[in-house]
Order: sequence, then structure tokens, then C-alpha cells
Amino acid sequence: MELSEVASAALRIAKRKGSSDAVSIARKVDWSMVKFANNGVTASKRARNTTLSLFAIVGGKRAFLTTTNLSENSVEGAFGKASKVARDKHGEAVPAIPRGPFKYPRKLRRIGDPRPNDEKLPDLVEAAIVAALSAGAGRVAGTLTSERTEKFLCTTGGAEGSFASTSYNLSVRAFADSEATGQFAQVATSISSLDAEGVGKRAGQTAKEAEDPRPAEPGRYDAVFGPMVVANLVGEVARSASGTDVDAGISFLTGMLGQRVASASFSLDDDPADEGAAGSAPFDDEGLPTYRKTVVENGVLRTYLHNSHTAGKMGAKSTANAGLARPRPFNLVVHQGGGSIEDLISKVDDGVYATNNWYLRYQDSRKGDFSTVLRDGLFKIEGGRIAGPIKGLRLSGNMLKLLNGIEAVGRERHWIAWWEVETPTLAPAILVRGADFTKPAV
Repeated sequence: MELSEVASAALRIAKRKGSSDAVSIARKVDWSMVKFANNGVTASKRARNTTLSLFAIVGGKRAFLTTTNLSENSVEGAFGKASKVARDKHGEAVPAIPRGPFKYPRKLRRIGDPRPNDEKLPDLVEAAIVAALSAGAGRVAGTLTSERTEKFLCTTGGAEGSFASTSYNLSVRAFADSEATGQFAQVATSISSLDAEGVGKRAGQTAKEAEDPRPAEPGRYDAVFGPMVVANLVGEVARSASGTDVDAGISFLTGMLGQRVASASFSLDDDPADEGAAGSAPFDDEGLPTYRKTVVENGVLRTYLHNSHTAGKMGAKSTANAGLARPRPFNLVVHQGGGSIEDLISKVDDGVYATNNWYLRYQDSRKGDFSTVLRDGLFKIEGGRIAGPIKGLRLSGNMLKLLNGIEAVGRERHWIAWWEVETPTLAPAILVRGADFTKPAV
């Protein structure tokens, strides 16, 4: 069946079963992955699946359904169960979904390569490995994936649209020895814009430079964070800007609309309308046309990310950021500054340069108290220069304090997405004054 037939049939079932409003989305994904380790390819995988997602309002309550069994009998049975769960829920009534029809920009109907160039993936992996080894690594590992997504949406509000997008995601981790590693990643919409050699070289150089690290002392330091770290931190800002987290009281941005949440050097957009970005889409999961919006402008929080439900609860308008379950960003864009990483480092007399982080966790998400592991290249800065590699520090502290400590933003930006960065993010390096570092618990 065509995606339009799958989605339309499900919408008819929802209406027949008593739904007052519904959104039906059919999605087909073709996915390929090349995994590499110890300087060679270790596995190649391919998968194809078609998924139906249905959101419906039943008796004023929300019902959700996601299934890969697309027969009408199966969908009807599953929707009946989801409707019963919805009717039994306690809570406030849900507002109607947006009323269409809507017009969507033609440029976003086809994003990226017309089809994935999977036959080129092994060559790109080889290029990344060779570049990392040439830069000084002894061992290289990582993954390269391609994904082609086709999506069709229809709603009882009269919205209907489709689009297709292709993306490639490369993550390279290089090892010079057991304590010296480097990592870099890139996400792109065309095979020609994926810089496998550059990603591998950067990971390999970092690993080589990280050899023989000395133990570091915990404390408060000025810090330069590379694009990988910045992409992870920015994702936390966007998560905290989601209307769902704000409404639930688990966001460190709760109650701060129109207030300063970062230094004036920091601005952040959500941009679903960039046809060259991997997360772009012409409409959100309620069918509203998407648009670029500024979330943080010169340090001031300008908007939360809303769907119709969270917007209605807060007396706002939807920002066209609906996912089926909660508002979410599409592509995060940090406004660029005017200097290189070297320029940022030159401004630090006694500090730390961190290239990557893993496992960011909150002690208190409402306050923004967090901690994260620093690895894959951590360096001491002395007198405006890299003094050598160090080890044994966590970045700990408060997210709002860190954001307000941003003094400068780098000029060069990279499109980052990997395991720790779910949303494609155009991230520079940043200089933060007075960041807090602790020793990992043994």
C-alpha cells in the first residue's frame, strides 16, 4: 500500500470509532549502517520498515497508537485498545488539532539526495579510517549510517502533506593508547557534503594530542568547549524549552520566558526550514507549517517549543514543533561568533579545553544541576595555549550558570548528531568563564 492509503485508512478508522480529532502519519524508512572497529569494517546492516502513528482525541482525552502491522483489522483492534486507555485517563480536556488546509514550501518536499548512496559508504569509512591513522591514531572505530525517510500526514483538521529526506551520519572514535582517545561526528543530507576525511582526521589528531595525560585538579576554571560538547549542551536547552517539560515543572527554563537565561553572546534558533539540514520538515506532527524561530536571543528566552496542547495550557500559540507525544526541535542552530578555537583558547590564562562529553545526567532538572563525563580529548590551558593533556574531570554545576558564563562564541560551526546528540545541531566552540569541574566518583 502507498503511504497515503495507509494513513487515510487509519484516519477513517479513528473517525468511525468515535474520535473527534485525529492525526495519522505513515512513515517508511530505509536504513543502512556500516560499523567499523580495529581499522576495518566489522558489520554492514540494512533495514526497511513502514510505521503507522495515530494520535486521536477520544472523549476529550488523547489516544496514541504506533504499529508496523498495517492491516485495517489490526489497526482497528489496536485503536480500540488505545481508545479505552484514553477514556480511562484522568486529566484536563485536550484542545482540537489545528484546522487546515495548509500550504507547505516546495523546497522542503525533497530534502537531500534523491536516494541514499549506500554503495559509497564503505569508501567513506575507509577514508575516515585512513585519515585518523595518518593523524596519529593507532586504532579507529565508529559507524556510518544512511537513512531515507518518506512521510505522509493527514488530519481531521484538513491538513495533508508529504515529504522525503535523506541523511548520513558519521561518528569516528580514534585511539592512540588506552587513555588517549578522540571523537568527532557529522550529519549531512548529501553524500557530497559528508567530510569523512575531515571527521577522521579531527578524531585522530585529538587522540594523538591526548597521549600521556596527567591527573587534573578539580576546581573552577575558564573553559573552552568544542562543538561536540556544545551540541550536547544545546540539546539540553531545547529539551528544557519543550512545553511538556515546562508544564511538568521539570525544566530549568520554567517561568523564565522573556528573561535572561544566558549571556548576551549566546543565541539559539530552531530551524526546520533549512533544506540542507537533516532534521528539516515542511510540517510538524499536527500538520502545521514549520518555520525558523529564535528560542534564545542574545541571552533572553524568547519562546518555548509548543504543540497545540502545551500552547493551549499556557495561553500561547503553537510554534509548529509537535511530535506525536511532545514538542521537539527539528534543527538547532547556534549563532556564530567571530573567532577560531585558537582565538578562544588565547583568552584563557588558566583553564580547560574539552572536546567531547558523555552521559549528561541531572541531579535536579528543575534547577538545572547536572554532571557529565569529559573524555576523548581533555586539555589544560595555560597562558592562552594548550599546555598538555589531562584526565579525571567531570563537568558539574548548574546549566543556567554555565550559559550565563558564555563570554565568546566561535566562528566555525559543524553539523553534529550522534548517540549523545539526537537533534541535528549546528554548533561552534564556546568560551565559558568560571565552569565547575569535579573528580569522578570512584
